[in-house]
Amino acid sequence: MPKGRILIAEDDVEQLETLLEYFTLNDFEAHGAGSALEFFEALIGSEYDVSVVDIGLPDKSGFEVVETLRQRTNMGIIVLTARDSISDKMRGYECGADHYFTKPLDCRELVAAVGSLVERLGNRPEVPDEGPSSNQSGQWRLNTLLWVLTPPVGNEAKLTEKEMSFLRILISENGSPVAKETLMADLDYAGDDFYGAGALAVMVTRLRKKIREQTGLEPPIKTIRSQGYSFSAPAGLD
Repeated sequence: MPKGRILIAEDDVEQLETLLEYFTLNDFEAHGAGSALEFFEALIGSEYDVSVVDIGLPDKSGFEVVETLRQRTNMGIIVLTARDSISDKMRGYECGADHYFTKPLDCRELVAAVGSLVERLGNRPEVPDEGPSSNQSGQWRLNTLLWVLTPPVGNEAKLTEKEMSFLRILISENGSPVAKETLMADLDYAGDDFYGAGALAVMVTRLRKKIREQTGLEPPIKTIRSQGYSFSAPAGLD
């Protein structure tokens, strides 16, 4: 029984073969694609747990591939690229990547990250699609098992793991601000303070947009200057 099913988009044949071999040796079922077209064709009629996407694909930007995956699937997403600038990393996270690896890479670290994503996603129950929802509490409610944020009235918002963890921390503080440094540590935004703060800001921007689009309401996530963030509306955890 494989640990998980992995789909890799990488146009460097030698690099792709190396990754496929390494994942197979570590008990994963791994499949490869040399272009965005082959990658999306492989998704038709098949289910994968995690995708590893190289940014420099020949027919489409890997950033666009990642953005499409995040919008249409619940897969774990790892960006793999030779680009190591802060702006590229920020863009990767903004598009929806869970992790960002730069080449040359240590395959052991990549396999460990994939295994962690597979385990976390495997512990996430499916969310039934029941259309518009509301709750009777008059509060925003965060379901930490289903990773769903439900407003007092309106549609629910389905969250990623980091989005759920971020909201859980804020809501637990009952409106009090949470320091950026605390959030960066708890959300595992490794690196120097500039990189971690930037990655956190990108995630918050994306989350606000998601809540606004999926619930039809303005997200009550407030930025506290020189401090951090707070959840400014009555809310509770389920």
